[in-house]
Amino acid sequence: MRLAELSVHRPVTVFMGLVSLVVLGGVAVTRLPLAFLPTVDAPFISIAVPYPNSSPSQVEREIVKPLEEALSTLSGVKKLTSTANADSAQINLEFSWGQSIDIVRLKVGEKIDQIRKDLPADVERINVQTFNTAQIPVVEARVSAPGLDLSRNYDLLEQRVVNPIRRIPGVARVELNGVAPREVKVDLILDRVKSHRLDIGAYLSQQEQGLRALDGISANAHEGESESNSTQEISFESAAAGDGNPPPNIAASATLSSTVWCANGRGI
Repeated sequence: MRLAELSVHRPVTVFMGLVSLVVLGGVAVTRLPLAFLPTVDAPFISIAVPYPNSSPSQVEREIVKPLEEALSTLSGVKKLTSTANADSAQINLEFSWGQSIDIVRLKVGEKIDQIRKDLPADVERINVQTFNTAQIPVVEARVSAPGLDLSRNYDLLEQRVVNPIRRIPGVARVELNGVAPREVKVDLILDRVKSHRLDIGAYLSQQEQGLRALDGISANAHEGESESNSTQEISFESAAAGDGNPPPNIAASATLSSTVWCANGRGI
């Protein structure tokens, strides 16, 4: 029987069917939650282990393999990939859809804690990251200024743009990309370090103490200043080596990276 014939011969049935659809639609409108971007937990977990000044083979042997052996025993793992380079190890886990990513993350943390003693003692931290759609930024903006190089004005952008947005109620996170604070990198020549018998640990501790002192002075200066800040490169004087000679010249091989802040374009 065609739909037209059904509507003519059985009008009451057709009318009741339409009423039922309208009622179900009204219930759905009032009960179903609406969201511009529904929160969805992606079944992926990324584990990053920083381990600078090492070789890829060492990272693979001492970090990647123990983590792979422990994490491969998790239930629901569909795919496990890993990458080892000279500065870090990266492990990516893919799980089946429908699992609670919070529970899975707890299990991953437990596995890492179990084999933490098997990792090198100088591994300082292990970063475990997950992703859901709530982390996608809802607003993206580009800042430009004619005649001004903003790539060297990180402090200005943070003070005038980023911090005011952070203070808006309801804002969870604000990220500034494309520009970074200037850094002072102190590279030591290993041969000269050995010849002067320089204690690297004491040297690094001294630089960290100096940076903390500079941060405190800069913070106090910021409280009384309304002008924007800029960063400048600062050279440090270190203690003499154990034989009374000055420390080795700074050149190239990358062992220390520090960020120094200055107020109003003046070195502190």
